[in-house]
Amino acid sequence: MSRIAHKARLRNTLRKLDAARRAASDPGDRAEAAQEALDCLAMLTGLKPVLLIGRGFDDPQWIRGVLQIALDRKLYMIEGPYWDASPEEDDDELPAWFLAQSRAAFSEFRAHYICRARVVADEVERVCAAGGASIAQEAHLLGYPECCVAAHHARNRAYQKVWLTMLGRAAGGVEAEMRRMIAEAAPLDPATGAEREALEAAMAVRPAPFTSINMCDACATGPDSPAMLLSARYRELAEAVDPGLARELATAAMAAR
Repeated sequence: MSRIAHKARLRNTLRKLDAARRAASDPGDRAEAAQEALDCLAMLTGLKPVLLIGRGFDDPQWIRGVLQIALDRKLYMIEGPYWDASPEEDDDELPAWFLAQSRAAFSEFRAHYICRARVVADEVERVCAAGGASIAQEAHLLGYPECCVAAHHARNRAYQKVWLTMLGRAAGGVEAEMRRMIAEAAPLDPATGAEREALEAAMAVRPAPFTSINMCDACATGPDSPAMLLSARYRELAEAVDPGLARELATAAMAAR
């Protein structure tokens, strides 16, 4: 396939993705879908092995639209559990009952993993059957820098630790009461400045422009970091296929600063 013909097919797919975006129920959702549309193009060009949809951003109209496009293009689609690639050593820092209850709560959720190659689909199926990926597997399959994936899961664990501290305070340290509060999704608010600062630090993210990557500290500090180099490639793809999409994502990146 020539470069021009390939680009034309990408533009045709993007038009269909734009139609799915317009069907999304909320304007904010439509803006968020712009990034997933570029992620889809990156998967189709081989820049990204697997497109993940339905986690975090879960507008049903958008998901149906993307799945139909994937079906039309004869892509591989695997519905599976959310992946949790948290380091095993972190398991020693949280109570076993808390980890089990947290994982049980997430076990009901499903995401969709879309890819072009059978060998990649086979790997995704193995990961889903195992209940989750390692940090290295997640980075490889989603096309993210491993350092950023590790940092993402470190932030998640930091959030869980401070949340457990708040839970213990609210429940008076009684495990049965803590379990009940988790099961009933009881609201919790930080009671001290230290708790508030810890929560803010755990939730603070720095997106790499034109990507779905939340950068680690090292990648956020320089233009030649792995995340920023990927950002440049995604931007180049957006500008080549649709300058309007590139401008939209550039505006979103400026607003996120």
